[in-house]
Amino acid sequence: MKEHPVKIMNISDLIRFNSYVRKNHIRGNVVQKSLSVKASSVWGLALALPLDSATLITDSDCKFA
Repeated sequence: MKEHPVKIMNISDLIRFNSYVRKNHIRGNVVQKSLSVKASSVWGLALALPLDSATLITDSDCKFA
């Protein structure tokens, strides 16, 4: 598992992040405080906006560097 900082402040950031996740087949969770949502879940992330100090925690078998 690797951790990467994520900052998603609005819908356009969310759309860019979601397309990047799907294009690169990234599997993992976005975590901020007590919220944990799958990285590929657009609706879950949209309800949690803004994510200003979130962390993307990728699965161990994910190719994301």
